[in-house]
Amino acid sequence: DRMAVHWGVAHRFNQKHEGVDPGDTTTIFGSMVVPVHKDYLSFQMSSINKWQENDSYDGNFKFPNKSAAAPRPDFRGGWLNLVGPSIIYSPDPLVRFTATYLHRVSAPSKGPSPPYVVNLGAAINF
Repeated sequence: DRMAVHWGVAHRFNQKHEGVDPGDTTTIFGSMVVPVHKDYLSFQMSSINKWQENDSYDGNFKFPNKSAAAPRPDFRGGWLNLVGPSIIYSPDPLVRFTATYLHRVSAPSKGPSPPYVVNLGAAINF
């Protein structure tokens, strides 16, 4: 009979420092939360999307087994998309436990990317 939708956007401007430009990042996130049993147990579906601008490096890089140096290639960049469910248990308004599984839908074109993320959390306020 009720649900909540949360969404947001965050952008980070990363400045070039000592010849290294890590590239800007933008994160777009959204979730839908539905109570399953009163206010004690809820189900949530989340989507987290991150865009990483290609990084850049000043200077040259010497590749193994090659005599000439070349501009250092980019290491990170592209879109990362994670989607998945969460179970939220809240026996008291001041106590909350969460279990989240996010599965990678698409990986960035460059750089590392986990195939999935598992997060267990607890928040206790007093």
